Amino acid sequence: MWVLPQPEAHQVVTRHPRSTPPGSALASSPHTKRGPMTDNIPFVSPETLDARLDYPSLIAALKHAFAADWTIPVRHHHHVPIAGEDDQVLLLMPAWESGKSVGIKIVTITPGNGARNLPAIQGLYLLLDGATGVPKVLMEGKTLTVRRTAAAAALAATFCARTDAGTHLMVAAGALSLPLIQAHRAARPSITKTLLWA
Repeated sequence: MWVLPQPEAHQVVTRHPRSTPPGSALASSPHTKRGPMTDNIPFVSPETLDARLDYPSLIAALKHAFAADWTIPVRHHHHVPIAGEDDQVLLLMPAWESGKSVGIKIVTITPGNGARNLPAIQGLYLLLDGATGVPKVLMEGKTLTVRRTAAAAALAATFCARTDAGTHLMVAAGALSLPLIQAHRAARPSITKTLLWA
């Protein structure tokens, strides 16, 4: 088992993705990249998401968002044939708050990417203005998903875990293990020791 020290507090200010219009601090970060197809749509890189989506603020934003009047249809799941390879899978995950924001996560799972030395899972998140449909921002999907998943789990812990919990047990050591540990420590600052069982 590993025992992780108590993390130092950080001072990063978070802006929830729903409230990040073009020209904002997040959109104008030095890690924001533009290209010929996205001259008018800011692209938020993994580095910017990691820096700006601190867990205390993200947990608070999710608590508010989960109570809001969002429409979340069933995920679209499509198989895309690729000659000589296993099918690619296209996942479309839309959600909207009528008149305010429309968002869609677009993910592809391409089994043949291993031979190309590329990750099988690729993803983006597109946020649109809910009143006009105008694209507002495009975000890298993997980092956004990891941080959102970890923050959602930590939010659940605020309802289930003791407020004075001092020890946190993390079962398994996959890609989400460290973000989950970080998010739970943000939700329960009383945690001073983390145990890893893997």
